[in-house]
Amino acid sequence: MLEEKGAGGVIAIHEHRREPHDGIATPVWGGAPPYDEKERVPDVPIANVTKHDGEILREWAESDEGLELELSTDLTTEWMECPIVEARIEGEADPDNDDFLLLHGHYDSWYVGITDNATGDAGMLELARVLEAHSDDLQRDIRICWWPAHSTGRYAGSTWYTDEHALEIAERCVAQVNMDSPGAKDSAEYTDMSCWTPEAHGLVTDAIDDVAGIPSAEQFPPRAGDYSFDNIGVTGFFMLGSNIPKEIRDERGYHPVGGCGGNSDAWHVSTDTLDKAGKDELLRDIRIYAVSILRVLNAELLPFDHTRYADRLIDQVEEYDDAAGDQFDFGPTLEELRALRDEIASFRERAEAGEIDPETANRAITALSRTLTRLYLVEDGQFEQDPATSRNPVPRYDPARDFAHIDGDDARFLQVQLKRAQNETVHELRTARDRLPN
Repeated sequence: MLEEKGAGGVIAIHEHRREPHDGIATPVWGGAPPYDEKERVPDVPIANVTKHDGEILREWAESDEGLELELSTDLTTEWMECPIVEARIEGEADPDNDDFLLLHGHYDSWYVGITDNATGDAGMLELARVLEAHSDDLQRDIRICWWPAHSTGRYAGSTWYTDEHALEIAERCVAQVNMDSPGAKDSAEYTDMSCWTPEAHGLVTDAIDDVAGIPSAEQFPPRAGDYSFDNIGVTGFFMLGSNIPKEIRDERGYHPVGGCGGNSDAWHVSTDTLDKAGKDELLRDIRIYAVSILRVLNAELLPFDHTRYADRLIDQVEEYDDAAGDQFDFGPTLEELRALRDEIASFRERAEAGEIDPETANRAITALSRTLTRLYLVEDGQFEQDPATSRNPVPRYDPARDFAHIDGDDARFLQVQLKRAQNETVHELRTARDRLPN
């Protein structure tokens, strides 16, 4: 956007006073864009500076003399071979069931990278060891993947895997679980960093309660964290792990960051060292992951509450309906969501009573995830990737907020856009209802 406005370069001022947090600036999810989106790769130099240096630059820029500077960067943009490490463990308790859960996290790190993400890598290794030893007892398969190019490639590793295995993920993956930044020292809750899709809420919070009895709260999944499976519509839980309580972070003067349990003296800087991790905290987090994963792998009926998902969508679309006012009516979407919610509740009741065989019921549960997750999180096609930019729930309807500050032709254009989006949504919801077993 800044480039489109004529910016010749960008200097970002970070809150950290000793060194800036490293990161990546491209909005292209997966690093490499499709041909028709190649213009989205930034072409201006971008640099991060510390808060101290940034304050000096800002002061000079705002002075009467102004500021003229030269900015150059050394940037590598090449096609590179990056190894993906994958462990596949076949559940042998039901050899005819080839559905799988995907556990994943990134192995590349900035600097030492202990809590982002060596702790996650160690956790996945331990889970692989334990689950392999008990594969005779598993009803479903599990794949465990360690990704490269998480930050420097904007999730290129998980994106490549999604592209290469798209059809089997769409057809057989019952959930994806991200293990990033567990076990930060002094982490004591799952309240403001970890997130999951709404249907997984009961599964996740029950596991946290049963293992550790610590606070938890649901957060909306941002467009981040190797959630490269959103467009396909896969149930997801645990983007990031436990967090240091906010009052402790405030006492220590930490500013908001996207990992390391909220430790801003660790995330994407050179001091993410061994002292930033806690042994007891990591063991607790691994156990929470293990319990939640096993409750999916060995569930007769997949433990996902899609009535809750429908309720969350209804609440969000009602917000957009209020924002649109008289300019647009989201009534058809709300009518379909409420009808779908009632039919999901009836379907689940019949499945739990044994009136629908588990295989048929689980296919329907997975199909519901495909529809509702795509509606909740993405706009683009099922085998595409939404941009790596911020998003709100039900993003196809988010432009309804713009009615507050547009009129005339612009308002009419937005009505056309939302009408088409609603037609697509209503069709998808009706199809989801038709697919529920009778």
